[in-house]
Amino acid sequence: MPQNSDTTITPAPAAVQDAEKAKVEFSPEQQSKIQEIIDGVVSRHKLEIEALKAATPVVAPVAPTAPDLSRELDLTKAELNALKSQQQESAVAEQLREAAGNLFLDTALATRLMRDCVKIGVDGKPVVVNSDGTTPRLNAAYEPMTLAELAQHVANERKFLARGVVKSGIGSTLSQGATPVNVDSKLSEYFGAKSNGGKANALALKSPSEYRRLRSLAIERGLLHV
Repeated sequence: MPQNSDTTITPAPAAVQDAEKAKVEFSPEQQSKIQEIIDGVVSRHKLEIEALKAATPVVAPVAPTAPDLSRELDLTKAELNALKSQQQESAVAEQLREAAGNLFLDTALATRLMRDCVKIGVDGKPVVVNSDGTTPRLNAAYEPMTLAELAQHVANERKFLARGVVKSGIGSTLSQGATPVNVDSKLSEYFGAKSNGGKANALALKSPSEYRRLRSLAIERGLLHV
């Protein structure tokens, strides 16, 4: 007759029993198919990631560059040239005022008229020019005209600007600051029976406007007949 054992057998909980019953087992063929599906999903994801990387532009690192100073240099040069031009203009204006002296009733207007007849040379000094802009303008002695002579010329041409002095018996006349030059003797070198044709041609080439002025004067003095 069997004896009673001291070991007590505890029945499995109901949940464990249900899990054991619900457990699904796949055959080797099914497991292979599932793995194939998983591998395909992973492979597609890898391809998508590679395509995204290829479509994204690669931004190269920007190397630091030195600032472009050419524009600042050009601006500085322009400012220096403007300053130099202003200084030259101021110097010329002062020289014109000194040359005008007390010849004019309106010195400012006279110096503006004189400025139209002056160019600044390469050395920065004012040069009296002819009406056509050629340089230099010659005086009656056929030498470059000075600023003082230019001032006297403007006073003679525009008598309404010039100061007058009263001389007894002859009324108001212009104050003359320069000694007259014997113009006829100089004109005879260029025009007339005893003229030098070579000199006349040289003057016509060097200063056409001065040549025309002297030629007109020679005609007026009777040295040249046309």
